Amino acid sequence: MCCNLPIEIADDETIVRLVRTPSHIKKNKLVPAAFRSQAGTDDVSVIRQSYMGSDFCKAKGKEIMADAYIGLAVVVAQNIRNTGSTIQDSRDEYCGHAHIAHGVVLPRHEPPNAEMSLFITERCRELVKVTTLYSDPEPAADKWTGPKF
Repeated sequence: MCCNLPIEIADDETIVRLVRTPSHIKKNKLVPAAFRSQAGTDDVSVIRQSYMGSDFCKAKGKEIMADAYIGLAVVVAQNIRNTGSTIQDSRDEYCGHAHIAHGVVLPRHEPPNAEMSLFITERCRELVKVTTLYSDPEPAADKWTGPKF
């Protein structure tokens, strides 16, 4: 697979987290769970919107989430890093794909360590504060019709 994007993610790159209902939204607001990795991993999938564009992000959301897709959560790479999390290119999944990592892996099939769980929850709360939620005004449309970012 050929991907002509730089591997290094610049501080000013716009990053998109695909948003699904109901797990990422409560009372029309983004919740920390939107940035929480699943047990056994320390990565959350995102898209490098600066290179791929909003239409690509929306198409990927509809492909992955089907009817659960409701919009895009937008954050600048530097703001991710300012929370203490990292962001890295992960083009092995598809060109434009990246991962946010928090530095903690909660074990699978075991109760989470309370301190580690609280650490991740707080980190995700910080990410929500620096992220803008864009609900898709026309989820059925093929292209992004919401605001430019």
